[in-house]
Amino acid sequence: MLIYVVNTSQNIKSTEFNKVIRAIKKQVKYDWTPSWSMPATIKSKKIDNLGVQAPELNAADVILYVGELTDDPQAVDQALGYHSLNYSGIPYGFVFTDVVAKYGEEWSVTLSHEVLELIADPDVNLLVVAPHPTKARSQCLLSYEVCDPVQGDIYEIDGVKVSNFVTPLYFAQGTKPDVTTNFMKLNLKQYGVRPNGYLAYLDLADGQWKNVFGEGAEARTQAKAALGLARRNARKNEMLK
Repeated sequence: MLIYVVNTSQNIKSTEFNKVIRAIKKQVKYDWTPSWSMPATIKSKKIDNLGVQAPELNAADVILYVGELTDDPQAVDQALGYHSLNYSGIPYGFVFTDVVAKYGEEWSVTLSHEVLELIADPDVNLLVVAPHPTKARSQCLLSYEVCDPVQGDIYEIDGVKVSNFVTPLYFAQGTKPDVTTNFMKLNLKQYGVRPNGYLAYLDLADGQWKNVFGEGAEARTQAKAALGLARRNARKNEMLK
């Protein structure tokens, strides 16, 4: 998989941006891939004006844009329109640095989160059969998100903060209770959530999407929605309604 991370920010210096990209490359190569066996190549591109097309991005399997929302209600639509016009069909995501700062997260963590989730499920269409969170002896379908359950946990690579992620055993059935469910080896049960983490599941009884929130996660998730953060793509937003 080839991922292009496009820097459209007017505030992030190239030295800072490149330092973050190098750290996430290391995370994917040394932390993520040995666990998930899903390698990815990450390249970066600077674009000062979203009206300009970059032909090399057509080779990407995934495109992530890093920039500012600047409180412009039209900014998300403009960014979506730019991607659709120039790179239609390529899965994408946005990291708005000014938005993530408002809910207390460094943009490097958000970018790490989005990179890993796009590697795992670029089209946002994978679901996992799992025990129902509240109904004994019932099952549900979990959204295949590898960072959401542990989104409040971070670690550092070369001084850059990145996101924790779950392991494949988090989604596995019939395993022992003491399996390692996340990279940082923190206390997390299969199909569970950490503080500030959450998961989305489809309740098969009524066909409705619902959430399970860890401590502090609901307010944080509501803040993201209120701030208009466009994460991954529109299909995920529709799926979680």
